[in-house]
Amino acid sequence: MKILILCDMFPPAFGPRMGYLCKYMKRAGWKPVVVTEQINDNTFSFLKEETPVTYVNFFRCKRKILQKLEWIYIFILDYFFHYKDKKMAKAASRLLEEGEYAGVLCSSYRAFPLPAARYVAEKYHLPLVIDLRDIVEQYASNEYIAHSFHTFPWLDRKITAIFRQKLLRDRNNALAKADQVTTISPWHVKELQTYNPNTELIYNGYDPEIFYPERHQTSQFVITYTGRLISLATRDPRLLFEAVSRLDREKLIDPVPNPMVCRCRIKSDHHASRNRLPSRPVYGLLRLCTRFRDSRRVKPQFHFAATRQYLRIRRAERIHDYQTFRVNGCR
Repeated sequence: MKILILCDMFPPAFGPRMGYLCKYMKRAGWKPVVVTEQINDNTFSFLKEETPVTYVNFFRCKRKILQKLEWIYIFILDYFFHYKDKKMAKAASRLLEEGEYAGVLCSSYRAFPLPAARYVAEKYHLPLVIDLRDIVEQYASNEYIAHSFHTFPWLDRKITAIFRQKLLRDRNNALAKADQVTTISPWHVKELQTYNPNTELIYNGYDPEIFYPERHQTSQFVITYTGRLISLATRDPRLLFEAVSRLDREKLIDPVPNPMVCRCRIKSDHHASRNRLPSRPVYGLLRLCTRFRDSRRVKPQFHFAATRQYLRIRRAERIHDYQTFRVNGCR
């Protein structure tokens, strides 16, 4: 039996939760069919496999200035007329006309494409399941907004507040009509049960084919963070750097004498920022690296200002090269 999945992102773009869901659904005998937005990203291309996917392209301009004008145009249309949801619903309706679908599943972290999923589920009398991997309420500020409005500060705050109200209104209207809601943590369940009591918990998982126990002998202690530094308000590494610095001052750790390497891989993805780096958290982290470097009284391989200039020059690339800082006792 086929399940229609509407989502804001799907592999090869960033979307592992739905990508893996489709992988396991097929193993259980279901046939997922996906409708999603076209995004130029290949982070999770290995999850696309043989899943039928209909991509809806909202942005076609290639030149930078035209891209900005096109984004503003689409934003206004979508805000007042639900342009993106209507286009998504039209693509989904063409598939549902074929029949033999058991239900509609929609995945999002803000609101799009929840109104589209609600519309097609009601139109074709199908059960609707909504899966929210993130919600607006979890963010400390406006990290859920991919684009800054770049007007006056007071006007930015006003626009952001109005936009937030619209996102929550659209999302909550769809939640109220859903037959089932799933989300990723007990806190999310408690928040969403206010709008739909049929909210259940499905934790994020991991792929045992990629992540499995191994033993690696090493003389170094390595700390790895694999997430995104969206903002220092929600993901603040300063406690780590301050703890390492304190342990060093109190002689509780003994950094090795040979220079080690501190690497930062900076990736600009579609949802965090379209065609721009998440500059504040990244530069903040690099400043922390620089401060720890200064406390050790060692000379870095690359000067911080030169690195920032490098990022500014290479900002158009989707994935940026490794930047290497040689710091005694820090990796």
